[in-house]
Amino acid sequence: MIEEAYVSFEVAMLLKEKGFDQETTKRYNPSGELYSYYQNVTVIPKGEAYVCAPTQQMACEWLRQEHNLSVEVYRTACGWVGCVVAIPSGTDIKFLEDDGDDLPSGQYTTHAKACEATIKYCLDNLIKED
Repeated sequence: MIEEAYVSFEVAMLLKEKGFDQETTKRYNPSGELYSYYQNVTVIPKGEAYVCAPTQQMACEWLRQEHNLSVEVYRTACGWVGCVVAIPSGTDIKFLEDDGDDLPSGQYTTHAKACEATIKYCLDNLIKED
């Protein structure tokens, strides 16, 4: 069974800072633990005490819709690389091909890691706070 990849706690915090405000079925508590929305409701009080945890796909869709940035991930012979593309021009803004966790190649060892790094790059470098 394929499971959805959720953004990390760090990226969820950045998304919130940058204006992501969609409801999600999972949330992080202040300690960075991931919970289902309906599970442990007493542990996740409403307000500032929780952060929505979108899937990577939700974050990518938000970047496309709200900021005209497309996150693309490619498989190479050595691993995975991420790319940020401007919409609608199709201009490559940044290739993340040498920042990965595989030291010999500099690429990422999984699709999810490359996607996470590319989303984080967008949030850190391309989007101003709301």
